Amino acid sequence: MTFFCPKCGRPIPVEDANLATGFARCRACNNLFNFAPALPPTPPARIPTAASTPLLPISRRMRIDEFAGTLRIHWRWFTPTYIALAIFCVAWDSFLIFWYSMAFGDHHAPWIMKVFPIGHVAVGVGLTYATLCGFLNATTLTVGNDELTVHHGPLPWAGNRTLPTDTIRQFHCEQRRANTRNGGASYSYDLLATLTNGRKLKLLSGFTDVAEPRLIEQRVEQYLRIPNQPVVGEHRA
Repeated sequence: MTFFCPKCGRPIPVEDANLATGFARCRACNNLFNFAPALPPTPPARIPTAASTPLLPISRRMRIDEFAGTLRIHWRWFTPTYIALAIFCVAWDSFLIFWYSMAFGDHHAPWIMKVFPIGHVAVGVGLTYATLCGFLNATTLTVGNDELTVHHGPLPWAGNRTLPTDTIRQFHCEQRRANTRNGGASYSYDLLATLTNGRKLKLLSGFTDVAEPRLIEQRVEQYLRIPNQPVVGEHRA
């Protein structure tokens, strides 16, 4: 765009116009004038909306349905890792069965032989149950009828909950780090909800792929028309 001096009519070079202040000086007559009124109006900045935000790709194991005013996101827990866990559980539990068959089969066996493996039994029971859940369980997140529900099953598991949607202000993803035996680190990701009272509530946990909780966050926020905003502690990578 070319500016002209209002006093002498000479054109003003671009380098003599200060866009920050809106003033320009004419080299010919040394006139200082305000050219801001001659600038075209600046269009308002576009605010991103849920509809304009590109949708993240759906994970292979996830199924997303929206029908009759209800959003439903469903996925199975199973991953190839549970196959290795199942083999380990078979070996661990077989050893304990063999141990106790000797301990209770021999009436002269010392009492310590029966008491010592109790801790190992607790680990075996817990790990075996978690592995069975990995093979059989699935999670369903449902948004509808003014409620958000999270259900794990069919085997019982902690974390089932129901929230009124009008108490939810924002969703975000957080990263958790765990040290490995070789000195490295492994990472998992949780999906949290920030409530209208400021409290943070963990909805889902244990994701190894950050794209999955980010996808759930995006779809639920879009469905509830919640504008995405940064949250302290949020994992954005």
